[in-house]
Amino acid sequence: MSSYGTMIDSDLLPEKTAIYDLFTAYFSNPILTKTKNEDGGSIYAAKMNLLMRDYRYLIIVAPEDQQPIGSTFRLDQIKWVYLQTRTFEYEMNCADFSYISSGRPPFDSRLHLVEKKGNMATYESKDYPNLSMCLLAKKGNEFTSYPELGTIAGALETFRTIFQITI
Repeated sequence: MSSYGTMIDSDLLPEKTAIYDLFTAYFSNPILTKTKNEDGGSIYAAKMNLLMRDYRYLIIVAPEDQQPIGSTFRLDQIKWVYLQTRTFEYEMNCADFSYISSGRPPFDSRLHLVEKKGNMATYESKDYPNLSMCLLAKKGNEFTSYPELGTIAGALETFRTIFQITI
């Protein structure tokens, strides 16, 4: 295809669409709220609807856009670069959502350890070669051991993950 020129919109690539579809299906296409623009990116968040002391979030980082803070969009409407599941001690002003986690295909796709460094381990997936994942240590801790293998669902449910599309 490159012999005919460059693709204008990389979001149309089937490999990228498959990654967007994977996470949209896993989280049941929640509504996210734009919380801020920072470092050339627009941050969108949705809070898990749980009765817990900590607050769990789905956070999306997309290329910076001109949408006003407080705007809401479904996950499938945002062309993101980073998707995070995180736990914070503070509450963010954003939409709530709920979903049912699943360890079934395709969410059972294997993640393989690539690198361990300080408080972070990096993983890749053979099923999704354009997706990398970082698992973060709990606050104030360094990992003493990293699992060599994991799954996409297992990583998401730690609420200490950052997924990046590398296309």
